[in-house]
Amino acid sequence: MRLTLSAIVVLIIFQFSFAKFDPCRFNFGYKEGTANINEADIIAQYTWAGASITDDIINMLNKCKSSNKTPALYMYIIAKSSGLGDCNTGGGLCSQGANYIRNNKEKIKQYYRDYASAIKNTFGTTDPVICVMEPDYYQYAQPGSQSGNPLSFQEAGQFMGDLIDILKAQLPNAIVSMDISPWMEDQGTTNSYLSALPLNKIDMISTSGGIAQAGSSLIKRENRLTWQKVYDITKKCILADCGYGAGGGGTGHDAAWDNVTNINNRINEGVIGIIQFSPKQDWGNTIRSISSQLSKPICPCGNIGTKKFTLTVSAGSNGRVTKNPDATSYDSGTTVTLTAMPNPGYKFKNWGGDASGTNTTITVVMNKDKNISATFVEINAKPAFSLTINTIGSGVVEVSPKQTDFDSGTIVTLQAFTVNGSSFLGWSGALSGTATIATLIMDSDKTVTASFTGNNITIVNLVKNGDFSEGATNWNMGTYEGARASGAVSDGAYKITIEGQGSEPWHIQFSQTGIKLKQNEKYKFSFTAYAQCNTSIIANIGMSAEPYKSYCGEKTIELTTTKKTYEFEFTMTEPTTDNARVEFNSGRAACSWQIDDISVAVALQLKISDNQAIPDKLNSEIHHTYRYRNASISFYDCSGRLIGFSEGDIKETKRQNNI
Repeated sequence: MRLTLSAIVVLIIFQFSFAKFDPCRFNFGYKEGTANINEADIIAQYTWAGASITDDIINMLNKCKSSNKTPALYMYIIAKSSGLGDCNTGGGLCSQGANYIRNNKEKIKQYYRDYASAIKNTFGTTDPVICVMEPDYYQYAQPGSQSGNPLSFQEAGQFMGDLIDILKAQLPNAIVSMDISPWMEDQGTTNSYLSALPLNKIDMISTSGGIAQAGSSLIKRENRLTWQKVYDITKKCILADCGYGAGGGGTGHDAAWDNVTNINNRINEGVIGIIQFSPKQDWGNTIRSISSQLSKPICPCGNIGTKKFTLTVSAGSNGRVTKNPDATSYDSGTTVTLTAMPNPGYKFKNWGGDASGTNTTITVVMNKDKNISATFVEINAKPAFSLTINTIGSGVVEVSPKQTDFDSGTIVTLQAFTVNGSSFLGWSGALSGTATIATLIMDSDKTVTASFTGNNITIVNLVKNGDFSEGATNWNMGTYEGARASGAVSDGAYKITIEGQGSEPWHIQFSQTGIKLKQNEKYKFSFTAYAQCNTSIIANIGMSAEPYKSYCGEKTIELTTTKKTYEFEFTMTEPTTDNARVEFNSGRAACSWQIDDISVAVALQLKISDNQAIPDKLNSEIHHTYRYRNASISFYDCSGRLIGFSEGDIKETKRQNNI
């Protein structure tokens, strides 16, 4: 019995130590970088940079994802992007902030789009992120402030609603918490201001300010606003914070929020959590000791954090897809009907991504974020077939043309190359024989296996998570200079949805840093991609900081609607680095596109096996390029098809027709 009880206690502690925010109980949080408290539910951080997300926030989001915590971001985007400074530290936000908003509404909205995109690409959309909206937002509408020209309450409420809509469009499970400024009660504006806010879009109320009182019915000692009044007006749960003052400086742990009586009194007035910005290091012990003594919240917690999932549907330019009901995000369990409607001259081919099949109408159940594509082809288009290549032993196979799906009747050339002194043994599956060069006609789905002597080749991919098996981990999706795009992993690939082009390719950039390259080493860079239309992107491997020099030479990639593999080799001529960046720039892309199987690896030294057999073809012609002492010879038939290849030392060249 004693052993069983101990196991139960250990299990309870373990489960509690890795909790997320739960609005139906009291929650504890702390500011990132001040402690490491497993018992906490929330990790908070300021968005001090204003205009763009920073590495410390990216790191915090990744920490929350790996430790099963809920991130809380204090969205100081207006305040920090303005550069005006807080009034309590001598800044001009309380006098010029309203004018900044009026003159820069579209710019501020774009900042929010960029933040939402970065959060989505780093943290995902399934789990909630608490967004504490614009602390001290009331100051921009406060009567008598802003040099006599404040925002009206209605104008402030409308703009806040716009910002929330932008967040929710990309982060459907975001928990929006609206900051209140306790001094509004001293001016008699609490009811009118709070009523003008878009309360239907707001999930919670926050008392950001760093000195919320646990032992008093007053939120802040020097102001008259009470916890109860805020709850009575908004009927929203309240998230409090403490431990910082003017300019965000730490003021120490507030022990009043460790008192069970204090917390229960605040719970009865709508409070569901406290974030300590200067927690004591052993605060986890306190949390464990008091949690079981805390009351359940009285606020309507069940409406907070309801699971929502996004549905992204792409159809290209040859047709469209209708959704019923039509929305960008749906409550968990919602059934959505999709109908594919081709344009004149085209027919529906099939669904892709998170759906499959050839029926024009399908239903999907929203139990996760889903990305679905509809493919339309010309009415007289040929059917397409797939080719799968397997290798056994020390060798590789090159395919021409370089793609995985082929129109019916396409002639495909396969060439076997040996590695590390191995020999080619032969083909099996849809091919047979031992000639290193072979062709087949694509009249069905086919699988070919090439066998070599020696051990299977191990190729080390220097790109992390190049197949997106870990979601978007290690990748960054950025938009700049007004360009708009979003990205997400769907069906094992990464899709970039173009929402608004930029003026330069780098204005929409998908990238990964930390690639290790060695001077004088030869590398092979490859990836598979296609687009919803014929368009171009730029692929590059280069410096991750100024002057952003390219190591491989920027490559213009002409994408089509057919999935293809693109690859090229380069020699690293610059000094060895452990922080190269692989990037794909699509700021000028005309449509959405998708990428998978991204690889940067040391190039193999390929050789042709000695048992190569050259097909006996009449009317063939030898074309060759040469240098003194060495030449390579390619054999083509009259249709331009490669039928043979050879190389060796020579001292003179000859050209011969009609072999």
